[in-house]
Formats: sequence, structure tokens, C-alpha cells
Amino acid sequence: MVERMRGETLMLSCTNNNPPTLATAIRWVQNGEVLQSLTIDEESEENTVTYTTEADESGVYQCEVLSTGGTILVVNVTLTVGEGMCTIKSTMLGRSKGFG
Repeated sequence: MVERMRGETLMLSCTNNNPPTLATAIRWVQNGEVLQSLTIDEESEENTVTYTTEADESGVYQCEVLSTGGTILVVNVTLTVGEGMCTIKSTMLGRSKGFG
């Protein structure tokens, strides 16, 4: 768990460690809305997607690594805003949609 001052800029980064033949995209999602996305192909040198937000936007942000078979990995980052401070907690949910 990490604490930050309310209103401070937060950079949420998510890196894909899967080979480009497995992963096709990485994205940050909040409430079903894609906030930032990066398409991956065999020519891609970039494997990190970063989303910048203010530490006053409470909610659950999800980093998803996608493949043609579905979602490979989901990590939740929960931002809870309180009096003057906010708390950031991340949880790895593991393999998800499309995998048995």
C-alpha cells in the first residue's frame, strides 16, 4: 500500500513481459472505459503503457494484458481518497477471460 497527498500526480505503469506472439495489447481501464492503450506486434519495442491521473480520482484502475484468446493478466490498482491523503493498493488477479 502506498500513500500520496491528495491532488498529487500519479503515474500508473503496466509492463508486458509476454512475447509479442502471445500479447497483442496492454491497456488501463476504469469502469469499463479504456483510459490508455498500447498495441503490441512483433516489431514493437515498447512494452509499457502509462496512465497519468490526479490523486483525487478514487476508483479501481485495471491494467489488462490482452491476446487473441482473451485477457491474459489483470492487475487492479485501487485509489482511495481520504482527508488530505490517498491510498494506493494493487492486487494481481492473474489469468482471466478466455483461458480455462
